Amino acid sequence: MEKRVLYTGEELTSLGVALWMDNYAMIASKFQRPRLAQLFEGFSQELRSGDKKTAGAIPVEDNQPTNFTDLENLIRDCIDARYPALKGAAKDNRGALRAFIWGSKVATILKGILGRLKAQGDGILKEGQAFFVCEGCGFMYIGERAPEICPVCKAPASRFTQY
Repeated sequence: MEKRVLYTGEELTSLGVALWMDNYAMIASKFQRPRLAQLFEGFSQELRSGDKKTAGAIPVEDNQPTNFTDLENLIRDCIDARYPALKGAAKDNRGALRAFIWGSKVATILKGILGRLKAQGDGILKEGQAFFVCEGCGFMYIGERAPEICPVCKAPASRFTQY
């Protein structure tokens, strides 16, 4: 099995950033923002292509993370400020409330995965393991196979994408 490098010191590698772009694309599609979802999918595919000439030329918006610390700060900001601010607006809309609950759970889980990635580096993936991302809510799981049911949105294993 090819060893995949996701994190080196303070920088996320192309594959690491591509995983986040996939996650953002799923979230954008859930919020019915197809143009934004398409943009994130394009970023992810460009990063995965491994083409050194184009991978660095991808434009990054000001609010998008460019390194590990920025990503940690963005996740922390989502958990501490953005999700609590959305809670009041979501209480009258069932769909928004579901998205709020799923998003806040996934952000907390991603914060834990980031902590593990920072502490263990590439050791986070043992032999035979991969990242699995739920297409329904963005839940990220590390293991040999996808969970039978997503613990966040209850989607079946078939809705997980392996990276």
